[in-house]
Amino acid sequence: MRRNMSRDAFLTDKWTAYPQPLPTHLGPKDWCLGKIAQKDGVTLHFVGRQQTFDISSQQPTDPKLGMAISPELLREGDVVACHHATGAVYLLSPNLQDESNVLHSHSSRDAMLEWQSFLETVRGYFIEQGFRYWHTPSLLPSPGIDAHIDFFQAQGVRTQRSYFLPTSPEFALKKAVADGQEKVFEIKSCFRDDDSSATHSAEFLMLEWYRAYADKWELFEDFLGLVRFVVKKLNLPLPTAFSASRVSIAELFVHKINFQLLPNTTENQLREMIVQNNLHANEDDDWDDLFFRLYIEFIEPSLGFAGPEAVYNFPLSQGSLSRKTANGWADRFEIYWQGVELANAYQEQNDPMQMKLRYQSEIEKRERAQKSPYPQDTKFLSKMEAGFPPCAGIALGLERLWMVLNKISTIQSLRN
Repeated sequence: MRRNMSRDAFLTDKWTAYPQPLPTHLGPKDWCLGKIAQKDGVTLHFVGRQQTFDISSQQPTDPKLGMAISPELLREGDVVACHHATGAVYLLSPNLQDESNVLHSHSSRDAMLEWQSFLETVRGYFIEQGFRYWHTPSLLPSPGIDAHIDFFQAQGVRTQRSYFLPTSPEFALKKAVADGQEKVFEIKSCFRDDDSSATHSAEFLMLEWYRAYADKWELFEDFLGLVRFVVKKLNLPLPTAFSASRVSIAELFVHKINFQLLPNTTENQLREMIVQNNLHANEDDDWDDLFFRLYIEFIEPSLGFAGPEAVYNFPLSQGSLSRKTANGWADRFEIYWQGVELANAYQEQNDPMQMKLRYQSEIEKRERAQKSPYPQDTKFLSKMEAGFPPCAGIALGLERLWMVLNKISTIQSLRN
């Protein structure tokens, strides 16, 4: 083969197109198979592995693979078979993209490999901490409980059966706790029918874990341990001084807008604060609408810039399935870091009567908002009645955590 032969000429005249050699032909002791991530002179680096291969200048012919390719004709993205004894490289599948796309493809591939390593590391942390990975279903009888969360519905083409896609694995993991599992977690694809934003995609990965017989603040320590573990394993820099803190909602309202928020604060008092701070409120806004206008405008944007910050004691109307504290707050916290809400944790409600009342309350909220109704998960409720231990649970958005750790501006960049 002439040394000045072009890549196009080789592919047209010399290459055995897309060979399909038997596995017995390409034995692992004799061959190195892979996709080229980088070519450094005559050394090949492969996608997803540490192994390298030094190319020979020989171009022998193999009866099943055709003529070996000259080193200068190889390109990043080529899938090759490298013969250890001769140093020859045979082309199995060429990268046919235009040269201008190679750098972009290489960068995207590296980003996805880093993301996959992150997911493996997260799972490894919880296994190391003695949690059991619990696989939960993706076709559900009910999408959840929260009135403000909209869902996706799936229907069988043949059977016409209707299911819901998970908005979180909450109910399924709580069923596991009710059945005796004390430390469980899952990394689950979840779906919420919300508008896309820099920090939200309709499909996202949720990490959720539960500790039976535990206080909710043990979950905050789990989170901090997870971050330290990931940073060490993946050699990542912490984006800020890692100074974790806790602050109540009431303290934040005093510090930010000089307002004493109490469990019995009235709707009229919130409206007065809206007017004083030159914000607009609609006539039909309820208590929670008014609260969030103040919270989102004056409080949320400043959270977590000195390190992860746990904001606790939310208004009871935002308690979902958390317990009620002795002084009337919802016994839950949210974790913020770099102004991004990462996680939502509960001291879980385990009184089945209170659970049913809260469930019904959320259904009524959906009806008042003229949103599509959804059925109750009766199996979940029966599990609660059969005995649900005191426990704490937390849900964490993994894309958001990865964004904060790597200073990524949009969640969309993590989607293929």
